[in-house]
Amino acid sequence: MARILKVTEEAIVYWEYNRGKPKVHNYPKIIEVLSIFPFDIDTSTLGSKIISYRYTKGLSRKKFSKMLGVDESTLKTWEDNKYIPVVHIMQILKVLFKESDMTDL
Repeated sequence: MARILKVTEEAIVYWEYNRGKPKVHNYPKIIEVLSIFPFDIDTSTLGSKIISYRYTKGLSRKKFSKMLGVDESTLKTWEDNKYIPVVHIMQILKVLFKESDMTDL
């Protein structure tokens, strides 16, 4: 398993014993290997959809916020459902979600 995920065997043991968590960039391969989405995320909210998209693509909050041209803290407020993105960002998210076969906004 470690070889497939391109991590050390120690990393796998840490994950198994909840002594550490995989990095976000490992998530796509984990999802592929397990053939399931192993995260308990209710995708009924925009914030949860954003998190789910990031995990599926292996994007950290820092990388995804940079892609969108916003501050990392702004992205966090969206993920926490405290605020919603402006119209042009909503349009970008809509396209990204559609391309990823996620439920439309």
